[in-house]
Amino acid sequence: PRQNSVTPAPAIKSTNTFENFIVGPENEMAHGAALAVSKEPGSNYNPLFIYGQTGLGKTHLMHAIAHSVYENNPRAKIAYISSETFTNEFIQALQTNTISNFRRRYRELDVLLIDDIHFLAGKDTTQEEFFHTFNELHNNHKQVVLTSDRPASEIAKLSERLVSRFQWGMVASIQAPGLETRTAILSKKAAARGLELSPEIAEFVASRIARNVRNLEGAVTRIFGLTGMTRKPIELAQVEKLLSEIQRLETLVSDKQKQLEEQHQVLRQVDKERDNVQDDLDNKAEMIIELQETIKKLKS
Repeated sequence: PRQNSVTPAPAIKSTNTFENFIVGPENEMAHGAALAVSKEPGSNYNPLFIYGQTGLGKTHLMHAIAHSVYENNPRAKIAYISSETFTNEFIQALQTNTISNFRRRYRELDVLLIDDIHFLAGKDTTQEEFFHTFNELHNNHKQVVLTSDRPASEIAKLSERLVSRFQWGMVASIQAPGLETRTAILSKKAAARGLELSPEIAEFVASRIARNVRNLEGAVTRIFGLTGMTRKPIELAQVEKLLSEIQRLETLVSDKQKQLEEQHQVLRQVDKERDNVQDDLDNKAEMIIELQETIKKLKS
């Protein structure tokens, strides 16, 4: 049996491998960096910071890294978690006086994969803990891979020293795939289910689902379910009806992402103004101290 574990949940999907990842111009840099990291963890691009909107393949690449590292080293110690899980476990460790066990678990890894690192924003104590965890791993040439929905420099209320460290290695973005890439993804996911789509249907579906790769998989699942029930070849009119709900959900997600980005912009502006006020207060405090010193000298 393998002498390794992915600790803790969520589990790594068996289908999320490099072989099943469709490479296009929108994700080729992230894919290439992930592949390099998987071959020589801790040597290339450490840390690897991948950012992009939800559903574009960031988690797939993290899972693929884990699979590849395991294949090359079955005894590798790997943890794939979300930053929310890291935060919750840290809090629990503080409450139960098991912080030494918590630190040992994460600081003795070979590879640490953390999804949604932007969740650490504003959590100063957890950021402090992760800062030391990161340093321990990096200093020991252990690999750290992070994902976020935006660049580290745009994560509001993330400490400057973490932002700096997240930019030490490779920063790679994943953009929404173009029509050709979406069509290739759709066809591959359909083939994996034994479903053959006509070029007309494949391109139609890919042209209607533009923002989220996961929704392409959802479309394949719906089409597969329909063909299983009818036992007949799928028709374009049926596909169009199936896609209406997915498109509605895509619009809702897009609107929500825009709202979140607007909120982040407001937070960044507030932080900037607060820093300016603090700098002004610091300057005035220094002037008062200098004035007091001058008065003392004049009196003496």
